[in-house]
Amino acid sequence: MVAGRKRKIGVRRSASGKSRGEPENVIRGVALAYRAKEIEAAGIGDFIAKEARARDQRTEASPLADPLNGFTLGLLRQRQKASREDPTGITQAQYDAGEKWANLCRQHALIMGYSLGSARSPSLSLSPAGQSCVREPEDAVVLEIRRQWSDCYRALMDTGVALRRGVKVALICWDVCVNNRNIKFMSADDFGNLRAGLNALAHILKIRR
Repeated sequence: MVAGRKRKIGVRRSASGKSRGEPENVIRGVALAYRAKEIEAAGIGDFIAKEARARDQRTEASPLADPLNGFTLGLLRQRQKASREDPTGITQAQYDAGEKWANLCRQHALIMGYSLGSARSPSLSLSPAGQSCVREPEDAVVLEIRRQWSDCYRALMDTGVALRRGVKVALICWDVCVNNRNIKFMSADDFGNLRAGLNALAHILKIRR
């Protein structure tokens, strides 16, 4: 008799015994382990460990659960917090500008009816037929979003021209803020172009430095 596949231990099961997936605490543990690897790859492992030692773990969540550690823009903010001399880190104003612009891009994509092509795109608000499942925004709101998006686009392109970097400034801002480009695929020039672009966005979006 051929032995069947061993019954997986520790999964959630229905009354009939059918597996319903891993327990939530197991899934969370795997996610945090993956995040820990990204933190180490970002070069801020010591900083996060220091934060952990400074916290009372009985009353505060683990630093691994900090939302900033879950995406590229946040990790770059952590780098600057860990070392102000780190040329790859970004300031709070630059971070705020990147987050505000990314949200603006998602709103613009939703209004104009195109997909950003990433897991953080607004496509979840669209039905399979392409019809919006949410209430249409008022005309004044639409006009303001389109105006801000155009102003930001122009600022990024103008910054690229002024620095003789062409579209590289706009492209890296899009890759990091919207598409969550992995830090390990960024060059020294990418970090410089990103900071220049975020500064331009901060000015347009009136982010205080």
